[in-house]
Amino acid sequence: MTVKTLRTLVAIVIVLTAWAVGHVQGQAKRPVDLFLIRIDAPSGETRINCEKGCAEKVQAFSCNAARCTYRFNQNGYVER
Repeated sequence: MTVKTLRTLVAIVIVLTAWAVGHVQGQAKRPVDLFLIRIDAPSGETRINCEKGCAEKVQAFSCNAARCTYRFNQNGYVER
């Protein structure tokens, strides 16, 4: 192989590698939606409707306190 052909091949490999790395870095990853919930909290009762990621679809809780707190555990259940 001549030196000129070898230089051309090396240049092509460098350009293709740079393009591939730039292409991979330019792709944006979509965030993962772990939970998608809808909360309806009228006076006296709180309804939690789980659209995605929960073990139970609808839960209703009564709370007489000024502020109520709910959390999701690792299994997707709502706990009060």
